[in-house]
Amino acid sequence: MRYKKFLSLILSFLLVSTSVASLYLGFKNLNLNLESKNEKDFLINKVMFSQNEWTSFINKKAEIDIQNFELLFLRKLQSQASINKITFEWNKTQVVVKLVHKNKQYSWFYNLQKKFVI
Repeated sequence: MRYKKFLSLILSFLLVSTSVASLYLGFKNLNLNLESKNEKDFLINKVMFSQNEWTSFINKKAEIDIQNFELLFLRKLQSQASINKITFEWNKTQVVVKLVHKNKQYSWFYNLQKKFVI
């Protein structure tokens, strides 16, 4: 009789300990998944411009206001993250924006040829 009580006590202890261990490992895995999702939030999305914003720095003669473009770009980028380094490389028809954020490099190309209907 004592043998059965002892065996049931050991089995119940094993059942409880394995349940606690599996719950711990499950929550630990869930925590790791949440941390990896938080890291993705630090990635920088490409800055996009609406038609009204394009017209603010490109006039009807297709001349580009470089300072206005850079200011608008930086204002839009400001809400995403702090940037370690940013450079603008201007060509006749496009601008290349190079960013460095947390040891990750980004290069974005913007075609600056826009046709306006009057």
